[in-house]
Amino acid sequence: MGYVALCLGEETGADVMEWISSADKREPDQRTSNFVESLCETGTLTGELRVPDTIAAIEIVVDLRAQQIELALEVDAPSDMTARGRVGWLKRQLRDAPGDLTIEAYAKWSQTCTSALLAKVKDDSTILQREDRKAPDRFRIVWRSDLRQGRTTRGRKPGFAHSVTAAVERFYHDVLQEMTPYQKKAPKLSVSALVDDTEMS
Repeated sequence: MGYVALCLGEETGADVMEWISSADKREPDQRTSNFVESLCETGTLTGELRVPDTIAAIEIVVDLRAQQIELALEVDAPSDMTARGRVGWLKRQLRDAPGDLTIEAYAKWSQTCTSALLAKVKDDSTILQREDRKAPDRFRIVWRSDLRQGRTTRGRKPGFAHSVTAAVERFYHDVLQEMTPYQKKAPKLSVSALVDDTEMS
């Protein structure tokens, strides 16, 4: 994942970092062992990239057995909106994003989600509505692609590193770089306070 971080950093001009836990920093050999164990047992490699001034980190899961790359990011839903308003905010954030993104909506404290393709969410915001009517507390945006999709190199199919790099760059371009953190509106001064102030002056 360090190579992917370097490539994305070169393309964006930003200091892109691969997130590494404190425990892995203290014991790099154990981190390598964990990678090998994950690869042998599940056929997957995972990582997380953080780009300065973006709304969220990029979560990466490469499934070598399924020959698939899964990229995701997670954002909090606006807490001062209704359920419909929260989905509407997300739709505006992803106005120009590809319709094959999967949107997962989680209620507060919930580990289960309602999910749908972005194309369907754009047509019908209620498709993410839970049976219990609880408003989404957070959204997870997921994109999956075949491992060997991406740019070619001198007419050859892209290899592992190029496939992952191309997928991450596309996800960053189409999704992450267009998203901005939600900002609550400033609290309003009451009309009565203005009237009282005018009367006193």
